[in-house]
Amino acid sequence: MAKGEPQNTQVQQDLAVAHERLARVTLAGGDVPGAQSAYRKANEVLQRAVKAAPKNTQARSDLVDSCINLGKLHQGTFQYREAIQWYERAAQELVTDEESSRQPRYAGLRSLIKSELAVCNEALTKRTPVAMVLSVKGDATLQKGTAQPQRATAADLVSQGDRLTTPPAGEITLIFVADSHRERLKPGVTATVHIDGCAPPTAVEKLPPRTKPALERLKNLEFLSRPGREGSAVFR
Repeated sequence: MAKGEPQNTQVQQDLAVAHERLARVTLAGGDVPGAQSAYRKANEVLQRAVKAAPKNTQARSDLVDSCINLGKLHQGTFQYREAIQWYERAAQELVTDEESSRQPRYAGLRSLIKSELAVCNEALTKRTPVAMVLSVKGDATLQKGTAQPQRATAADLVSQGDRLTTPPAGEITLIFVADSHRERLKPGVTATVHIDGCAPPTAVEKLPPRTKPALERLKNLEFLSRPGREGSAVFR
């Protein structure tokens, strides 16, 4: 029905709300990619609503909130460049909606966006964790940047470009922040860690999704490791 009524902004807004509710449920279940997809669909619907009715301040306000939600979701998984793009989109919508921009709530949103942009830009200048070590078997090592390799231990945070090495009878299991997938390094290999997994792919074994308690543990560690402050993501 909503696709058949692109000019009906109320129908479009109701559809966006449905997508956002699905996103929250999906995120609560630990499915970060699924939540991102649902929030993106809500954002696309709201963009159509604003395009159909540019003077509809409620639709534009919802679009601003949607962009901020996507910014927070990417920021919470250390995807800072993507987060910056969404925060900048939100800021642009605030500028476009001159009438609503004078409301006190919009002043608060401008302050929020400015703060989160500063956090994200600071994070890009520092080493940012992209994965966490869940378990280690044998004398496996973790080399952080150009530092000397150290013995890897459970709960180690691993950043982009770090190198992991397993002994002939050892292994390391990782969980990745971006999408919560797990990988197990095979015995006797060296792999470089990237935001979406280890390279070379032949050095690892893909594992089934982790249980929710492990995801909660990762979530706590990822927010505590955020630069400049202890972070928290709030989705409406």
